[in-house]
Amino acid sequence: MKRLYNIDSLKFLCAFLVVLIHMHTPYQESIMPLTRCAVPCFFIISGYMIFTNDRLKLVEHLKRSIKKWF
Repeated sequence: MKRLYNIDSLKFLCAFLVVLIHMHTPYQESIMPLTRCAVPCFFIISGYMIFTNDRLKLVEHLKRSIKKWF
């Protein structure tokens, strides 16, 4: 699968916003609605990446991971 640089950019922006959630700044109240969207965005990106990859490889990987856990 070809690397999607726009997805990488969005992940970088979300990581920065998560850092801003944990910092105390004078303008924190005004940016809070924007920063609170960062974590759900990570989940959306993860779901997108899972469903665009080959599903058979994913199923085999999940089976191996579950066996390692137990």
